[in-house]
Amino acid sequence: MHQSALAAQQLAPADVGANAPPRLSSAVRATRQMSNQTLKARIEEAVRRFEAGEIDLVALKSSVLVNGRALEAMPYEMIKEIDSIEYKLTVSQFYEEEGCEVSPELALTALKTWLKDVSE
Repeated sequence: MHQSALAAQQLAPADVGANAPPRLSSAVRATRQMSNQTLKARIEEAVRRFEAGEIDLVALKSSVLVNGRALEAMPYEMIKEIDSIEYKLTVSQFYEEEGCEVSPELALTALKTWLKDVSE
């Protein structure tokens, strides 16, 4: 069998009925349309919970790390900026103990400013 015919056969579902898997392209498109909005909302919720004292700085940083890196179609400058914010959050964990130069408030302000620029 010719390779292109074999590849086409492997990609075509054997059963096109109720058991056929959904088309990946439409599922991926739907996920991409809502993913940035959802990820941004998760970071904003983490900020809100941090400010309310419901979570600590480590949990906030974790949310920024996981959700910030998952955002799609981010310009290079914004990627570098979120890396810098993650670093500020890490350093600010030691603000009280060791007198580091970055306070949690400074890191939080940078994060809020960055979030305003994130497209949904």
